Amino acid sequence: MAMLARQGIFSMAVDLRFYGLSDSSDELDATFKGGETWALDLLSVLNSEKVTKAVVVCQSMSGCAGVHLTARERQRVAGLFLSNTNRGIERSPEDVALANELKARLAANPWPEGYWKGVSPKFADQNPGETKAMLSLRELNTGLNEFRRRAYETNEVPLSQVTQFGVPSLVCSSEFDPFFSEDMLKRAAHYLNAQHVHFEDAGHSPFAERPTEW
Repeated sequence: MAMLARQGIFSMAVDLRFYGLSDSSDELDATFKGGETWALDLLSVLNSEKVTKAVVVCQSMSGCAGVHLTARERQRVAGLFLSNTNRGIERSPEDVALANELKARLAANPWPEGYWKGVSPKFADQNPGETKAMLSLRELNTGLNEFRRRAYETNEVPLSQVTQFGVPSLVCSSEFDPFFSEDMLKRAAHYLNAQHVHFEDAGHSPFAERPTEW
């Protein structure tokens, strides 16, 4: 980070609307349109910080924010990194079939007994304290009621537009992700003409489980 700072490059971690310290009041529901609204929020942050171009890193649900931001302001996006997510990208029938296949597979073979869903058993065994802290934060950080969840799940950027983004992109998946399979995210990478990286022995949050590689 020090090297990047010397080049005038810095990072920002943004609490999306309804997450972290951002506003989660019900009054915001009337204007919430999922990733489209989150993209406008991100754009406001970039403008307020006088950032003309940024690499946008999105984990899980925030993927729809990055996808919508790229669709709206492509010239402002130097790169798009979708970590364990295809949110915001229109789902083809094949994508829906893969999502249903993952749900059926997990229903038939539930998460290993005694382990936290979404975290690799190896990481949980070696880092029990970090695992509990990570999952506690995950629970506290979700301010999505059913209306908000439907809004972000249904407001998607058409594939015809996604395939024309033309920005450097990276999509990663993980072996023990119960929400997005490797095949699902390979398809997302294909739509974006992006590089795809798969993490073995990692769950839904490789930034915590495999920080060096991530």
